[in-house]
Amino acid sequence: MKEHAPTQRVLDILEFLSKQEAPCTLTEIAAGIGASKSTVFAVLHTMAQRRFLHLDPATDRYSLGISAFSVGSAYLEQADFLTLLRGEMRSVVEDCGEICQMGILEGGEVLYLIKIDAPQPIRMASFVGKRLPAYATALGKAMLAALPAGQLRALYPRGLEPLTAQTVTDFDKLEAQLEEVRRTGIAAEQEESSEMICCYAVAVGRPGERPVCSVSVSLPVFRQTPERVEAIRRRLLEAKARLERLTSASSWRMEL
Repeated sequence: MKEHAPTQRVLDILEFLSKQEAPCTLTEIAAGIGASKSTVFAVLHTMAQRRFLHLDPATDRYSLGISAFSVGSAYLEQADFLTLLRGEMRSVVEDCGEICQMGILEGGEVLYLIKIDAPQPIRMASFVGKRLPAYATALGKAMLAALPAGQLRALYPRGLEPLTAQTVTDFDKLEAQLEEVRRTGIAAEQEESSEMICCYAVAVGRPGERPVCSVSVSLPVFRQTPERVEAIRRRLLEAKARLERLTSASSWRMEL
């Protein structure tokens, strides 16, 4: 069914403003959602009257209002972390068109707990309930990057055993990869657990705490163009920020 255009504009405005670091003008909002100023003005006026938006009369800039906060707070009271997580993973699949997975770190392994399939299925070594060495997966690297210094090597007293010809087996190289994860927020895997499959992942957890889990997007290497990778990385970082922002605003802990 085709989306209802007026409703779509309201939701576009809310989503746009939720991603901005500062209040925005009418012109900025219209440009951000790809609509004319004349069309957007009436919508903004109504949303401000209903307090879903706040209009600063001194600057003529809009930000989210108390009604938007109230609706979001009501949702958080009714939801738990897994509900939020599954919903966000489905959204990632819709946006990226590729498989999205979630896993947790248990010792030196990743335990795969959720998998949301995409329209284009691919053959992978992982499935729900499977365990793989964390160092050979993007999901695992995203969480290993948060470990205290010196703990990494203790997880693998027998060394880093390869799953494929591309698996990293040198601790110095692995530590360099984890430093890149800490710098960018994104972990990557190139055919390290499954041949012909690449993967990108982010860790999810409250600031100052160990990650609760990590979320990834996997795709075959023949679909791995620079533009597609950039879109996937950007969408994963958005998912991480949204989940962490929602749970930080709630009174309950992130629990699995």
